[in-house]
Amino acid sequence: MRPESIEMIRYLSNASVLLPLFFYGLKFKHLPKENHIVGIVVLVSAISDLIGFLFAQAAASTSILFNIYYFAVFAVLGWYYYEVVFQFKNRGYLYFGIGAYLVALWFVNMYHDIFTFQGEMWAVTGSILVIFGIVYNNYQVEKPPLLDRNLYSGLIFNAAIMLYFSFNFFLFIIANHVLTELSPDTARMAWGFHNVNNIIKNIAFAFGFYYTNRRRLNLTDEEIERIQWRHLQ
Repeated sequence: MRPESIEMIRYLSNASVLLPLFFYGLKFKHLPKENHIVGIVVLVSAISDLIGFLFAQAAASTSILFNIYYFAVFAVLGWYYYEVVFQFKNRGYLYFGIGAYLVALWFVNMYHDIFTFQGEMWAVTGSILVIFGIVYNNYQVEKPPLLDRNLYSGLIFNAAIMLYFSFNFFLFIIANHVLTELSPDTARMAWGFHNVNNIIKNIAFAFGFYYTNRRRLNLTDEEIERIQWRHLQ
């Protein structure tokens, strides 16, 4: 791939966060709490992309920025999954995920300080969030949210999170090698795979915000009341 194309993908990756940011602002007043949490992830991503762009222009290392970003993403998305599934069921997965994350954080920091690209930690972050996403999908199957008008947005957000971290898993593991030991051109080409996934994730987030409250229930008031009563039994 030509260097110009790789740079174009990098710029598109940075700019793509504006798309979900636009729809988040457009739907702001009508979003449920859990969708606002995804909005926080988008805001964190936008700030991180801006700072990362400035660092790149100044030829400064972005390692600490990446490490802080993925720590923040884990914290905020952990909160998100608590709101959509763990407060209702399977809370043990949340406790396990937090425990595994803290153990991995301690172990990784024994060998890599925060000023290196802690790609192994990003991979652990993604693995735990993918597990949370699988638990969320199973919860939707076990107890279909018949009256949830935001079901479509939740499924889209979850799919975006799972695909982003699944596709980037192996790249994250070798991130420090890619970003510090390969030639700049080769590193940019390898990281371009992440940038493409990031663009896809941001487009999916935009669709998620767009589909908030757009699910039609096609039920009468009497049917809704009957379903609510049966779920209380």
